[in-house]
Amino acid sequence: MKHLNQSIVRLLSLSVLLFFFFFNSCQQSSTKSSEKLLEQAIEKETGEDATVKLNKDGAVFETNGHRVEIDAEAKKWPDEIPADVPEFKSGRIDGIGLNISNDGTRAWSIMYKDLPEDYLDQYNKLLRQKGFETNFMNFGPSQGAISTENEKYSIMLMSMEEGAVLTVALLNP
Repeated sequence: MKHLNQSIVRLLSLSVLLFFFFFNSCQQSSTKSSEKLLEQAIEKETGEDATVKLNKDGAVFETNGHRVEIDAEAKKWPDEIPADVPEFKSGRIDGIGLNISNDGTRAWSIMYKDLPEDYLDQYNKLLRQKGFETNFMNFGPSQGAISTENEKYSIMLMSMEEGAVLTVALLNP
């Protein structure tokens, strides 16, 4: 089960990162060629057939029983994330990806921008206060990653060049 959960988080993170990386170029080139480019990138990384549908507000990726829906216009914490997962309130939300697998597993990847320098420390403390045991890799101011997993959730916050991505996966649906 742990391997399945890691592949779900990996697929969701890859899809969201690829989408936001190509988002500007997708708006300027033809939608069909952009969809093909993204499909090829996902297929190369996962070894599985992929289908990509782009629209003005986001995209839908489908591959091997997984569906990833990206809403580039989303600006608030998803109501569907259970309350015992501490809300990350630093910075501003700049888009959300939702992965739904055939077995019902759900995972969100939330893109953040305009973060304070100590956002990793803040969220690490909040997770620990809520009883999560964390792995914290600090590479300097605003650079690093936090991960935790228990019987219910897998949570990872990772710094990126222009912000961060938080992935929350519900385990054992």
